[in-house]
Amino acid sequence: MKCVYVTLLALCVPASAAHAAEEATAPVAVPVEVYKPPTAIDLQKPGYPVGQRASGAEGWVIVNMMIDPHGRPYEATVVESTGNPVLEKAALEAVEKWRFEPASLNGAPIHAGGNYKIDFRLTGETGARDAFARAYRQAVNAVQEGDRERADSRLALLKPHNLYEDAYAGLAYYTYYHKWGNVEQQLSAIRRAIAGEKSARYLPKEAFTTAQQAALALEIQTQDYGRALTTWAALRDDLDASRRAQWQKSIDQIEALRTEDKAFAVTGEITKGTSWYYLLLKNRFQLEVANGAVAEIKLRCNRQYVSFHFDPKLQYTIAGGDRGCWMEVVGDPGTKFQLVQL
Repeated sequence: MKCVYVTLLALCVPASAAHAAEEATAPVAVPVEVYKPPTAIDLQKPGYPVGQRASGAEGWVIVNMMIDPHGRPYEATVVESTGNPVLEKAALEAVEKWRFEPASLNGAPIHAGGNYKIDFRLTGETGARDAFARAYRQAVNAVQEGDRERADSRLALLKPHNLYEDAYAGLAYYTYYHKWGNVEQQLSAIRRAIAGEKSARYLPKEAFTTAQQAALALEIQTQDYGRALTTWAALRDDLDASRRAQWQKSIDQIEALRTEDKAFAVTGEITKGTSWYYLLLKNRFQLEVANGAVAEIKLRCNRQYVSFHFDPKLQYTIAGGDRGCWMEVVGDPGTKFQLVQL
């Protein structure tokens, strides 16, 4: 392969056999890099949209963004939320006003990426209403009894009034989709129950840990390995030694896959708006479009950002050993493709 480096990426195309071999070179000393992540200076809370306040709507939004060397956010996008577009818009508007001490590499300010969660809370309540709890129990019991019609009618009554109820609604829908849905629906529901938290906040600790393990199993099943490692980092210390050892084999395999010269493919589809998001595991990838059209790819990495027009003939390599890159595939709604990580 012949690679042309453009900022963050090496764009790789086949090279002739005459250029395949390279002369061996002596190893050289590599200086130790000192990286300091961005530090928040001013994170103003977003204004609560009037219409949502009047209806009592609560929610949360996780925003992925870059922070420039002057400490200003840019390229902010919603990667996960409770699904309220009005709250998503309010979160993005608030992020534009945030300020940080920028990240630095060896003392020099650099671009840096990260995820930030924004909560929209009105009531401060720490539990569920009796009517909600009753509908929750009835829905779960109906699923366990295999009565789908009754489960549907009970789920229709689950109208969350606060974030605690929303987390339980996620559990109820996960139970439902585990019996009658697909893995994507299960994963979406269990992430709603976890609510972007790293420790128990809305669910009891035991239920939260169980939900994290369900998410981890589904992330491994769907080859969402980057997210699986993130889930594992939050979950690991809350497990006893026996359970931790049971998971460790799978985690070790993912870590090995990150560095092995072994490809794996993930199926993607743009189902919400014009973007699809994925946390990359490996630093080299190619996109194979099955139908529809991909216009652009954006990468928000821990230390760098780049966007480029998509070329199906090229493989892309993230230079500099940067990990934790969120990929955004921008294209027509309904576009289906395979992301091959190499």
